Amino acid sequence: GGDRRDPKVTVDDRGRPARTDYEVVRTVRHMTLLKVVPHEGRQHQIRAHLAHLGLPIVGDARYGSRADLGPTFLLHAGELVVPHPRTGARLVLRDPLPASFRQMLATD
Repeated sequence: GGDRRDPKVTVDDRGRPARTDYEVVRTVRHMTLLKVVPHEGRQHQIRAHLAHLGLPIVGDARYGSRADLGPTFLLHAGELVVPHPRTGARLVLRDPLPASFRQMLATD
């Protein structure tokens, strides 16, 4: 269902421009681990673009993931590049893939 305060975002030629680059890292069973780079940072940009390509995020029922693909929403910010709030210097923040993701992607 839709929430008027937080509407589902769609890909539309009449919308605001947004570019998302992605590359396949690895495929395991029914899942593909992607490295995704959103260039504009629009609300739900990654979710909407991947769903539009037929690659919904595991556990993201709002954007089309099948319920049987997994109980967890598998979207993780492994790296964020932001300006420091006071100095404006470039900050690179990294976080490794969570154990729950690694377990789901483990090969049998």
